Amino acid sequence: VFSFMLFLWILPSFVKIKALDVWIVPIMGALILYSLPKDLNENILTIDDFQTKLPWNIIFLILGGTAMSGFSEEFGIINWLQGMIPQNISRIAVFFTAAVSTAILSNFVNGTATVNIMANIFMPAAISLEIRPEIFAYILPACGMAIMLPWAGAATGTAF
Repeated sequence: VFSFMLFLWILPSFVKIKALDVWIVPIMGALILYSLPKDLNENILTIDDFQTKLPWNIIFLILGGTAMSGFSEEFGIINWLQGMIPQNISRIAVFFTAAVSTAILSNFVNGTATVNIMANIFMPAAISLEIRPEIFAYILPACGMAIMLPWAGAATGTAF
C-alpha cells in the first residue's frame, strides 16, 4: 500500500492527471487498508480504528490550517499583503519583517499554515526585490514554531 501511494504521489510529476491531487492519495491508501484482509475475520483497519484511535482534533487542526492557507491565496489576501511591501525596502528589513511576522502569527495560527502563507508572501516579493528566495526557506520554518496557544500546531495541541 505504501509503494502504491508513493507511486501515486510521484506519478503527476511525469503524467498530467488533474484528478489525482496530493490530498486524494492518502484517502485512497486508507480505503485500501480498510478493504485488505489481515486474517479471515478482520481487515487491516477496522471501523473501531477509525472511530477511536485517530486523533481527530489534531487532524482537523492541521487540515484547517492548511485550508486557511489555500483560501487566503484564493481570496487574494496574499496578493494584497505582497502589495504592502515597499519596493525600496532594505534586505535586512525584509528578513526582519518575515521573521517577526511569522513568529507572531504562528502563535495564533497553525505553524504549517503560517509558513505556507508567509512563503507565498515573501518568496515572490524577494524575487521582485532581487533577493534570493532560498533564504526564506531557512527563516520562515525556524520562526513558525510558536507554542503559545493550543491551536498553534499539532504538537502543542497534543500537549494541551
